[in-house]
Amino acid sequence: MKVKLCGFTEAATLKAAIVNKADFIGFVFAANSPRYIDPEQVAELSKLVPPTINKVAVFANTDLEIIKKVHKNLNPQYFQFHGSETPRFLEKIREIFPRVKIIKAFKIANRNDLREVRAFESVSDMFLFDSKPRNAKEPMGGSGQSFDWKILFGFRSRREWFLSGGLDSSNALVAAKIAGARAIDVSSGIEKTRGQKSIELIEQFMNKVKNNVA
Repeated sequence: MKVKLCGFTEAATLKAAIVNKADFIGFVFAANSPRYIDPEQVAELSKLVPPTINKVAVFANTDLEIIKKVHKNLNPQYFQFHGSETPRFLEKIREIFPRVKIIKAFKIANRNDLREVRAFESVSDMFLFDSKPRNAKEPMGGSGQSFDWKILFGFRSRREWFLSGGLDSSNALVAAKIAGARAIDVSSGIEKTRGQKSIELIEQFMNKVKNNVA
């Protein structure tokens, strides 16, 4: 099971994610997120992440100049797009940053929401399926809400995909089994207060998911 831990803003919890062998570590550059980190500040954190772990820059309808600044300071292996980005926009991103892989996130509430995915298969390397916000004022992703995991059961794509949305140490393995997921993403599930990561919860989550330790 591949694990992406997302939304880091300070060194202590980032080091916990590294020690506990996360496969992907995400940094959020969506301004409306409680996990937002300034593109200038991420440079120091980037130096802590070993080359064995994939760094992911998370955006949502972000200006291209900011994406370029993040790329310079973070040097990520992946860009994750969590907004209303189009296939054409992702094609442009591929042209500008040919070495950076792309994760496109989709907000899921029912089976019909999966129809949009096919249009992005040729311009994405991976997908991420998250819960759909209940109203337009909620931030994009990281809401801590889950969706009906059975929606994804039997879903087939040429791209690997992450299951996200309301996952924590108590439900991640069950959710992955129901959805048929081979990769999971967690953010709020390793926080004791919104936007603040917990070393204890990171260790608990990784022990459960990687080692199936209660």
